[in-house]
Amino acid sequence: MRTIPGVPGAPFEYVDAESVGMDGATLAALADVTALWVAQDRIVGAEIVVLKKRKVVLHEAIGWSDREAGVAMRRDSFFRIRSMTKPFTGTAMLLLIEDGAVGFDSRVSEFLPSWDSDRTRDITVLQALAHQSGFVDGDWSIAPGDAGSLRELADGCGEHGPSHPADGQFRYSDVNTYALGAIVAEVSGMPLERFIESRLLGPIGLDETHVGYTPDAPWATRMIPTYERDESEAWIKYWMPEAQGVFPYFRASGGLVSTAFDYAKWLHFWMDEIEDDSAGMAGLSPAIAREAARAHGADEIGGYGLHWEIHGDDPLVFGHAGSDGTIGIAVPSEDLVILYFTQSRRNGTVFEWLDQARSLGIVPGAGVGSE
Repeated sequence: MRTIPGVPGAPFEYVDAESVGMDGATLAALADVTALWVAQDRIVGAEIVVLKKRKVVLHEAIGWSDREAGVAMRRDSFFRIRSMTKPFTGTAMLLLIEDGAVGFDSRVSEFLPSWDSDRTRDITVLQALAHQSGFVDGDWSIAPGDAGSLRELADGCGEHGPSHPADGQFRYSDVNTYALGAIVAEVSGMPLERFIESRLLGPIGLDETHVGYTPDAPWATRMIPTYERDESEAWIKYWMPEAQGVFPYFRASGGLVSTAFDYAKWLHFWMDEIEDDSAGMAGLSPAIAREAARAHGADEIGGYGLHWEIHGDDPLVFGHAGSDGTIGIAVPSEDLVILYFTQSRRNGTVFEWLDQARSLGIVPGAGVGSE
C-alpha cells in the first residue's frame, strides 16, 4: 500500500489507520479486492479513498487511467461523475425551497408551462425530488443528445408526459432532474450551472468540481479517459480528454467533473448539514437536510431520498453513484466517507464495492445488492 506519503497539496491530512480507530490490514483488504478486479478485467483502473474523522486512512490508485498508452492511474485524477451530479441539482432546488421561492408542494407546471397538461399538471417538486413523478427514462419528445439546452429537454419531457401516474411509486429517472434543473434556472434567473457554482461550489470550497470540461482547462492533464465494453466485451475508450463534453449544455442529471477528494468535501458538507443544529455555510437547514436524507422510496440497491441514495437508516448511510463507474458514500455517525472512482462504465462493481466495505466492517450495516 502507498497511502502514505500522501498527494502533495491534498486538502486532508494522511494518518495511520490505527490513530483514528481503524485497522490498516482491513483497509488493505479493500484495496486488494480492487486490485483483483483490475486483474480480472472487471475494471480498467480505480482511485479509492477512505476518510475517517476527516483524515485519510486509505488512498490508492490501482490499475490504469489509459491502459493502451500504459499510463497508470494517479491519485489526483479528474473523473466524469455522471449521476453523482444529481445531489447538486437536488440541493439547488432545496436551497430555493429554503429561500421560500419554491415549495415542496409546488407543481412543476407552475414554472414550466410545457408541463401544464392533464398528464403532468399536478406533478409536484417533491415528487420530482423523490423520483415519484411517474416518469421513466425515454419519456421525452426530444432525446438528451439532440436537445440544444436543458430547458428544451425539460419541455420535451413535459410535452411527452410520464409513462406512469404519479402514484407514489419510486421510479428512478433523469427526467425528474431535468425538470428540477429547469425550475432552478427559471426561478433564479441564471443557468443551473451558474447557480450551482455560486450557491454551492464557491461557498463550500469545491475548487476541483467543475460544471463542464474543455481540453484547454488548466487541470486537463489530470482528466482521464472513460471506457465501456464493446460488443465483444472488450474495454474500449468511448471518451477521451482530447474531446469536449458529451452534451452541449449542462444536463442537470450528469455533467459535473470532479475528484475523489472534492466529492469527499461535498459529502462532509452534507454530513454537517444533517448533524448540525445551525444553518450550514450554503444556507441549508438541518430540517430540510434530514428530510432529503430520509428514504422516500426504494429499489433493489436500497432506499432513495430527495436526490440521494440511502443505503441504511440506522445508522444513516447515504451517497450516490454514477454510471461511468463512481460512487461516494457517507456515514455521519462514524464521520466516515468512502469513495470508489473508476472510469469503467457500468462495470458492475460499484455497489459490490460498498458491499465489500460492509463485509469487512468498514461501513456498518448489511449489503444492499449489486449494481
